[in-house]
Amino acid sequence: NDKLAQTVKLAQRDGRPEMLGFAELMQGTNAYHHEACRKARDHFERARKSLRECTGVEWEHDATNIYDQLSALYAGDYTYLARTTPSLLDQALRKRRVWAATMMSGFAGMMAWLTNDDVRGYRQKLTEARGLWQPGEDAGWPGMLLLYAEALLAIYTAEPVRAFEAGRVVSADDVD
Repeated sequence: NDKLAQTVKLAQRDGRPEMLGFAELMQGTNAYHHEACRKARDHFERARKSLRECTGVEWEHDATNIYDQLSALYAGDYTYLARTTPSLLDQALRKRRVWAATMMSGFAGMMAWLTNDDVRGYRQKLTEARGLWQPGEDAGWPGMLLLYAEALLAIYTAEPVRAFEAGRVVSADDVD
């Protein structure tokens, strides 16, 4: 945490919004990984405000939004997720940002749709996110995150066999 404190101090001394935003993002991810999700969300809000003034910081925007969504999920703020995730996901899909779209549509974003019992809408978002990337020889992390989300959705809809079948297809593809 000494290095993080030094980073924050340097960013404050520098004063540029991209530096301040990045320092807030780092403080937020640190709080998130120490299970202080509500504190993390305050940092992400400040990061978002700073980064809005900048160009060329798409990754930082994505990371801020994704970690804020994860923090909201673990803090149980499903209302926030239902209100913000759909537009963030649509933006990531439009910009073809694979990481952001996968995270926003995967298990971290599922509450945005399932809070309103919108199973069909959620399945559609998973399909759209899956369409952004082309897997290589293995399913890769986007495929695994989306498969995990599909498995959780199958459990939610009382179709656990569907989850096992999807997992079996991935396992069969891995055995050549």
